[in-house]
Amino acid sequence: MYPDEVAGIVLVDATHPLHLRRMQVEVPVMANMLDSMSRRVFRGMMQAEFLQQQDCIDTLWQKPRPNVPVRVLTRTVYSPTEMASGFETMVHNLEPNWLPLVGGKELQPVEGSGHYIQRDKPEVVVKAIEEVVKEARERARPSPETALGSLPGTPPAR
Repeated sequence: MYPDEVAGIVLVDATHPLHLRRMQVEVPVMANMLDSMSRRVFRGMMQAEFLQQQDCIDTLWQKPRPNVPVRVLTRTVYSPTEMASGFETMVHNLEPNWLPLVGGKELQPVEGSGHYIQRDKPEVVVKAIEEVVKEARERARPSPETALGSLPGTPPAR
């Protein structure tokens, strides 16, 4: 919502903006299960967030993408139901869309992890965050030419 305030992005098996719409068409059984489960399991703020996610996504489509370092972590473990229903295939078909959407260079499948990568492979998430922080700091650091040009009595670099 505030691209000027973003220094970096780490997506941890994020839900693609087209996920729910594609699931309703390509895997309607799973979409119905998710809808039913959300009504029974989610309460309060969780339910409000779930119900408002499409409005949020529609708003985000209108925002400029920040030019920041990005890591896109994806899971590799799916349940038998997710594999048999076509859900896994749908997710894999959406994954390449992340790169132009957020500006990432590559997807990083995290071997042996399900949807909760932060629980299954926390060290991979920590490493991705550290890499993004390092890259963001390097981008923010003034170049030697810029730094010299800003000193009093120093002629600007040519």
